[in-house]
Amino acid sequence: KALVERALGLLTRSCAADGPITQGMLYRCAIQILELARIVVPAVHANEFKVATIALTFHNDCLYIASRLQQWDKQHAEGRGPGHDPATCHTDLAGVGDASEAQPPPTVPEVAQQFIVLAGSVLAGCMKRQQEALEDIVHCAQGFG
Repeated sequence: KALVERALGLLTRSCAADGPITQGMLYRCAIQILELARIVVPAVHANEFKVATIALTFHNDCLYIASRLQQWDKQHAEGRGPGHDPATCHTDLAGVGDASEAQPPPTVPEVAQQFIVLAGSVLAGCMKRQQEALEDIVHCAQGFG
């Protein structure tokens, strides 16, 4: 929760920042924090995700992050987010700032979607492991007969 709130704070600060370069840098920093978490947490905790409760907790965490990002994006689009000044905040922060990048960072909705996909992937893996465990039990018991 603290991670997403920190990233949302940076996104909000990017709207209030002076100039497009600072706005772009703050935006990229927020997106990189979220992307780092999305990539590192599953890699570091892969073995722990074999425990259903841990996998399902992470699934819920991913959906929470996606939800908070979608809320922020909706407020931002409507011009009513905290610290939002329509006169200085660019509507497309992903395209602001460093023009030397080969590819702009993903938009907030794209990052939210990535967390939704990750949540689904973790849930599918958890369900597969549970199904395999159940099949092993039934096989060892030689069916239900």
